[in-house]
Amino acid sequence: MSGSSDTDPDLTRNTGKFALAQSSRPTPPDGSVSLYFRSQELALPPGGRGELPVHFGNAGPRATQRDSYFTMTTPFHVNVDTSHGLPSHVEHLYKNSDPSVPEVVRVTVPAGLGTHDRPEWSTHIPLTAVAGAPNRSVVSMGMIVPGLSADCPDTDPDPSSNHHAVGIIHLPR
Repeated sequence: MSGSSDTDPDLTRNTGKFALAQSSRPTPPDGSVSLYFRSQELALPPGGRGELPVHFGNAGPRATQRDSYFTMTTPFHVNVDTSHGLPSHVEHLYKNSDPSVPEVVRVTVPAGLGTHDRPEWSTHIPLTAVAGAPNRSVVSMGMIVPGLSADCPDTDPDPSSNHHAVGIIHLPR
C-alpha cells in the first residue's frame, strides 16, 4: 500500500486458487448457457507491454441472449496498459500503481455467443510489466458470468468452467 514501510520480497506466496461449491440443482431450463474462457500465457519483458488474448465460448445448450461479463485481476507486477487506449468493450475498473496490488478489468462479451459448434468470440487486454518484476510465471484469476440484470434469461447452472487462472511470464531482466 502506498506510504507503507512494509515490503514483501516474494508476492508469489500471496495468491491461491479458489473454488465454488454448490448444491445439486434441478435440470437446467432450456434457456441455460454454459460459458467458459481460455487465455494464452503472455510473456512480458521488464517495463514491456503486450496484449493478453482471451477467448470466450459457450457450450450451450443455447446462445446467450444478453451481454456476458468477464472480470479479471492482473497478476502482481502487472498493470493494465491504457497508454494506447483500451478496446471499447474493456473497462478499467480499478487502478493502482503499487506493483503488489492487482488492478481489475471487465470485458463486455456481446450477446449471441453461440453454442460449442460455433466460433468463440475473442479480444485482447493490453498489459504492461512493472520494472523489477521477478523472473517467473505469475497468475491471477478471471471469471465470466451471464448478464447481470434481473431480467436476463441467461443462466449458467454449472460455473465450474467460468473461473480459473490467467498467467503471465515475467522475462529475465
